[in-house]
Amino acid sequence: MFESEITLKEIEALNWANKYLDYIELRKKGLKKKSQIKLGEFFTDISLQDKKSRRKFIDLICKAAFITDDYSVYLPNNMYQEYCLPEINDWIKDEPHNPLPYKWSSDWENNKKSLELNPQDQIAIEKFANRLIGRISMNQHEIAHGYPYDGTTNEDISLIDFFEKFVMNITNAEKQNNIIKTLAELKQCAIEYQLSENNKS
Repeated sequence: MFESEITLKEIEALNWANKYLDYIELRKKGLKKKSQIKLGEFFTDISLQDKKSRRKFIDLICKAAFITDDYSVYLPNNMYQEYCLPEINDWIKDEPHNPLPYKWSSDWENNKKSLELNPQDQIAIEKFANRLIGRISMNQHEIAHGYPYDGTTNEDISLIDFFEKFVMNITNAEKQNNIIKTLAELKQCAIEYQLSENNKS
């Protein structure tokens, strides 16, 4: 059984999120309009739950979304922005030493805090790696065509330096090696660009 299927079983066990599961089934069948109606019905159900139940659900669906190739199916943007994110922000205020809400936040500093609170969390490490590599790759993608660095080299280098110690906690050796290699290339590119700009001045 795939890990995402295990997570859906956990959601089913909540006994109040069946309309969310119905939404998933409809989306997978390509019935987008019907799925949106069902999701709207679910929004009413989740608003009636206590915060412990809501937060358990958010942790489960964020995990399901992360470990599948159907992120937007499991965690549609309107659901994340309107329901999950406000709850995550309140959760951080209520439990400032709990790494879970920091992990599922969209804020960089919160994601860093999640790693600091639980440096062995494989999903938190991989999530941060994906965001970091995506961000810096975007900053550098036009350099080869003569365009300037789209961002701050110092900030990107600092973020890589911060993250390098957490990469060593990745338990999958192949994944760890790939991330180390990619970060090294991105860091070298940032350093070289920085040196070239300094030489111009």
